[in-house]
Amino acid sequence: MYSHPIAGLTGILVSLYMLSVIWRDIKHAKKKISWPKWEKVHLMWAWMYIFLAFHALRTLKETELMMPLGWVTTIAAILGVWASVNIIRGRKGSAMRYDGALDSIKADGGVLQLDVKTELADTIGPGRFVYLSRPGDKEDSHPFAVAGADKKTGLLTFWIKEAGEWTKNLALMKAGDTIYVEGPWGAFFPKFIPGKTAAWVAGGAGIAPFLGWMEELKRDKEAGKPVPSITLWWSVKNRSEGGFERVETLCRELGIDLRVHETGENHDHLEPETVLAEHPATLAVCGRPGLTKAFKAAWKGAPENLTSEVY
Repeated sequence: MYSHPIAGLTGILVSLYMLSVIWRDIKHAKKKISWPKWEKVHLMWAWMYIFLAFHALRTLKETELMMPLGWVTTIAAILGVWASVNIIRGRKGSAMRYDGALDSIKADGGVLQLDVKTELADTIGPGRFVYLSRPGDKEDSHPFAVAGADKKTGLLTFWIKEAGEWTKNLALMKAGDTIYVEGPWGAFFPKFIPGKTAAWVAGGAGIAPFLGWMEELKRDKEAGKPVPSITLWWSVKNRSEGGFERVETLCRELGIDLRVHETGENHDHLEPETVLAEHPATLAVCGRPGLTKAFKAAWKGAPENLTSEVY
């Protein structure tokens, strides 16, 4: 007979629910379940942790609770329950959340350019990303790379591809609307070696963090600092991709060698061998998992000269 029937029952129920979540993950991967439903199901992981914490503590004997392993288990359970409650209440990351106001929004070829006025613009730099959310959001906050930060105007710029329901609703916002900014997070910092050429590889919307870096290099140039030698490879479906004109302008002003690879309808992917054949000293890549993984596998240079990010 099981000595702790309640703990045993919670363990069985949570295990069954975990299997159902895995099943929903498979459906989401096959695009058979919407993001909001998938996200709502995954919020239950926090509840599951609370039940599992109860399960673990209930099955410990009193003598075990007095031992070091019991102390560690108890502390871990308490900290985990505290974090789970914050997730359930929607307060995760609240200590780094700033109120912002939409300054302007512009649609260009399926890409939204957002300028958000926030005090975070005073401290954030290129290579970082933040989470954006709106009052009354039913979905969780969404991560986006910073495509520009202007300390003088207090504006953060984002380039967001219109993909799901949340980003489509974002296009309906108006100047002055409240938008929450949480961050900064991430550390996408491309390496530069004096006298050597750096290769930047962007897949589609993965151009966003490079835009942030180009804006920073533009300010450096205006301050009299030299611009490193850079070749920017941008893999897009076609040249009608949103923001193309802005990328071309920045590259021309900074003397960056822009190479545009159009994948077209046949999905002719940019091959790592094409980029690495020019023997760049450093490599920075931001794109979908497949693109990033391929370039990381093909890179034969020093590991510290490779910077990668997945969006």
